[in-house]
Amino acid sequence: MINPGILIFVTRGNIAFFEPSNNNYTKNLTISEKLVQDLEIVDATALVSLISSFIEKEKFNSRECIILLSESVSFTRDNTFKEDEKKRAFIQDFTDSIPLEFPEVKIFALGEVEKIVAVNSKYHKLLTETLFSKGYQVVAVIPAAIIPEVGASNGITSEIAKKVLDNFENIRLINFIDLSIQQTPIVKSIITTEKPKGNRIYILVGVFVVGLLVLLALLLLRK
Repeated sequence: MINPGILIFVTRGNIAFFEPSNNNYTKNLTISEKLVQDLEIVDATALVSLISSFIEKEKFNSRECIILLSESVSFTRDNTFKEDEKKRAFIQDFTDSIPLEFPEVKIFALGEVEKIVAVNSKYHKLLTETLFSKGYQVVAVIPAAIIPEVGASNGITSEIAKKVLDNFENIRLINFIDLSIQQTPIVKSIITTEKPKGNRIYILVGVFVVGLLVLLALLLLRK
């Protein structure tokens, strides 16, 4: 059984590191808009350097981490459609509305409710890879918006930490990391990884170009 010891709570402009086993040790890392602006990474090299220096300085006792993505760094919407065609159109419209260049979209079926969550995967993947390079393991990247009493929070607390850790074996399935789980999942998910917005435009342009080539070919044949 995995027992993560560090909770990392990502909000706009801040990454909070919380270690319950170390007397609720908490450290905050401020992320300036020169590095991440409107959830888009501006300077990846400088961001990696900042996170790396912070981790080296703090030297946390635990090595296994959970990343919680707050509501301020994610976008959510409840799906109300059951038919596949309407559901796909709804998801596409939601994806197109996200103000990110390459949103990562995942659907979580929680009981009778399907919640769509979109994030900038480049951000949490950069954080995960940086932690891994320093000897840490990220066991889950969880959207806090779908955990009751957690999503609306702007910071990590001992109460939130206890709620997450006590229910970790269940909520780890609410995850942006692919897991190989040999049990029946309580969360059904559909992933569209880094799906560019507005792909309908590209399809229309492609159809136009193909049509133009066909027209040119017909004109050449007539000659």
